[in-house]
Formats: sequence, structure tokens, C-alpha cells
Amino acid sequence: MAITNHVPDQEALARVLADDNCFSFQEIAPGGFTPRFGGVVTDMSAVAGVRRAATNGLTWDASASYGSHESDFFFQNTVNASLGPETPRDFDPGLYRQEDVNLNLDVSYAASERLHVAAGAEWRNERFTVGAGGRPSWEVGPYAAQGFVPASNGFPGFADYTAGTWDRSNVALYGDVELRGLDEPWSVGGAVRVERFDVFGTTTNGKLSARVALSDTVSLRGGHAGDAPETALQETRDAGNSMPRTSPAGGSRSRAADEPERSRAQRVSPARRVGQPRSPVPVPINVSPCKAKRSRSVASTAPFCPIGRCAPGSARMCEGHEAEFTDSRM
Repeated sequence: MAITNHVPDQEALARVLADDNCFSFQEIAPGGFTPRFGGVVTDMSAVAGVRRAATNGLTWDASASYGSHESDFFFQNTVNASLGPETPRDFDPGLYRQEDVNLNLDVSYAASERLHVAAGAEWRNERFTVGAGGRPSWEVGPYAAQGFVPASNGFPGFADYTAGTWDRSNVALYGDVELRGLDEPWSVGGAVRVERFDVFGTTTNGKLSARVALSDTVSLRGGHAGDAPETALQETRDAGNSMPRTSPAGGSRSRAADEPERSRAQRVSPARRVGQPRSPVPVPINVSPCKAKRSRSVASTAPFCPIGRCAPGSARMCEGHEAEFTDSRM
């Protein structure tokens, strides 16, 4: 059938429409169609906790949190061409759902005006769900053999053999200590986090920091850290089979097994600060279980206050960064 300026030959089209053994999408969409894609997004979260402070300088808090995000997709005004005249016009492609549960306990203690220590424990569980779409959204119909494209045109649905729920858990212990000099001319601090993952084992990450006051207006501070940036559970899904590589089905077809990801970074940070600088507080960094990422960084800062121009609470800072990262993923 000849088509000129997007208009089919009317005589040939009439013969097709009159023949019971022939079918044309002109019968159900004479002017073509414009698909409409969207979804219903549902978010919910809840956090509860208890905090107590004792007179001896001991403070503790315990908390529990739950979060959920769901995207339930819809796809309207399109076709599954491989189904021919039996195609529906509206489709249910499926859904994505992410859920997180976190339990946390933190304890801090001011042993003296110079020494502060802290410790904590954390348990986290993540669950990711791929909900299967309606069969017409991913089905390979009988007309696929003639070259008609299967699945809903524009956005194929999630097939039932790729749907499922995957989860991962991790437990972490961490500690933090900071020691200050008399009248705070200097301070040193350190933090360490040990985390056990149900996917690849245990990681240990730490941070060291120091600060020294050279005068009433000039001080230097620096730090060295090794950390493990977090990888989302969805990122572990293998692009070739639409399944998490941590699942038995997904892992069997994965391009490569999960391996630790390592990175190295150096950082130099000169700063001009107006007002009295404060010592940085080391913060343990959360670690993700499916990719053990590694980085090391070095930082230094030189804040100072020009005589007669001190303005408490204000600061000016200029930083320079140099970093090198290595990713083991294919």
C-alpha cells in the first residue's frame, strides 16, 4: 500500500478494509494515536524515637523509621501491534516499590570538657519490588511473526518472569572520639564504622581529623578518610535481564559478579574564615551492601580572621579539589 505525505492510498486501503482476512490499524485509529504515559505515586514514612540525657554527661537516643515509595504506571491510547485487532488501547505496565526499615541506637558521653566519646548501632533492611504489568503490555502476539512489534508501543510492561521482590540487610557498629586541648588550641578526632552486609560481607571505614590554632585569628585543620558511598538497591539490577543481580535468576545472566568498587581521592581546601573556626565533627558514613565502594581523602583548611574585621557567624571559603575514582563495574 503506497503512502504519500503520511496518507495511505485510499483505493488500496478500501480493499483492505473490505477484506475480512486483512486488518489495518486505520480501522481503530484512523488519525493515528499519541500515547499517554503516567503513574500514581504514593509516598509514606514514619519515624519514632526516644532521647534521654543523664546528669553525668551520658546522652542516648533510640529510633525506628519506615519509608515506602511506589510508582504504579499506566499507559493509555497506544497499541500492542503484535496482537492485531485484539489489541487493547490502555495498558497496565506494572509498578516499582521501594521500602526501607531502619533501627538506630546512639550513645554519647562527655567524659570531661576535653574528651567526648560516642558510639552507636544500626540495622537496616531495604526491599525493592517490581510488580508485573498486565499481560497485553508485554505479550508477544501472533502477528509478531509478520514483523509487528510486541508489547505496548512506547513503553513495554514488566513481564511476570522479571517481576518479584528483592531485599538486603546490614548491621553496623560505629564509634567516635574527640579530644581537645586546654582552652581549645587544638583538637583531634577519629571515627570508625564496621558494617556487615548479607551480600558481600564486612567493611571497615574510618576518619581522622585534627585542628590547631596558630594564633587568635589563624588556625589549620585537616582530615583523612576512607569511606564507602552508598549504592541504591535498584542500581544492582542488571540492565540485560531487568532483574537484580543479587537474585538467583538475575545473577545467572549477569555480565559480571558483584565486586568491590574502589576509589581514591585527594583534597586540599584553603579557607578564609571571619570569626572563630570550629573543629569538624567526624560523621560515620552509611554503607551500601551490594557494592563495596572505597575512597580515601586528605583535606586541609586554613581559616583566619583579619584584625578588626571579625564578624561571628560569617565565613568566606575557597576550596580546590582533585580526585581519582576507579569503578569495578562493567
